[in-house]
Amino acid sequence: MSSIDTDYLVVGAGAMGMAFVDMLLSDTDATVIIVDAGHQPGGHRNNTYPFVRLHQPSAYYGVNSRPLGTDSIDETGFNRGFYELATSSEITAYYEQLKSQHFLPSGRVTYVPVATYLGHNRFRTLDGSEHTVRVRRFRRRRRRTQRPAAPRRRTIALHDRGGRQDRHGHRPVAAAPRRPPNPRALDHAA
Repeated sequence: MSSIDTDYLVVGAGAMGMAFVDMLLSDTDATVIIVDAGHQPGGHRNNTYPFVRLHQPSAYYGVNSRPLGTDSIDETGFNRGFYELATSSEITAYYEQLKSQHFLPSGRVTYVPVATYLGHNRFRTLDGSEHTVRVRRFRRRRRRTQRPAAPRRRTIALHDRGGRQDRHGHRPVAAAPRRPPNPRALDHAA
């Protein structure tokens, strides 16, 4: 059994795993190991839903560092007049290119396909060998800016994050914080 050191162990190369690794590469100096049960990135789109198109415009899907699709309007078909919807094969090709052209060339990502995650930071590869991953701590490359203390809330509005915008120039929005019920109102109802 071999032992591997890394900053992050990501199990699965689906949409969330790939977006998380993309964020780590752009915001930190961390090293990452991606352990994937599939033969290529893309998660369930490789075998469970190979026939399904996206239900939203391609431009709103994918990772921050690389757009999916051409952000164009479909001219023909059932989606005519609307922004393009990527097919599963386009999505899996997108993730394969992201892995091959962005993640692996960085030298900070190791991709292990067709592997079974065993729990407790251990995985088994196709040849039957088991590996243990030692996850170490890392330091952030970017320093956080000082912000005034916000009042206590359950959710934080994303639009308060220093004017950060997505690749289309939109600011993310979150739901307003939920307040606990007024105890006096409960007393009067009884």
